[in-house]
Amino acid sequence: MAQEGNKYSSVKTFYGVRNQIKKQQPAWFILENVELGGESEIDDTSSNLGLIVEALREIGYYVRVELTAANATH
Repeated sequence: MAQEGNKYSSVKTFYGVRNQIKKQQPAWFILENVELGGESEIDDTSSNLGLIVEALREIGYYVRVELTAANATH
């Protein structure tokens, strides 16, 4: 189980979101602006993204991560 007492503030905030996702059970949802140091962090549970991915998988969701350029133009 992912640890709620983690030092990462965005992950602590995410646990409230996760609880609502678990309660409402939407078919899909989008999380934006998750802090990420690199693609290798997706399965690294010591990173913000890794902890969030683990928490979502624990409640039965398939997680798809897309990395976009921070300076992309629309």
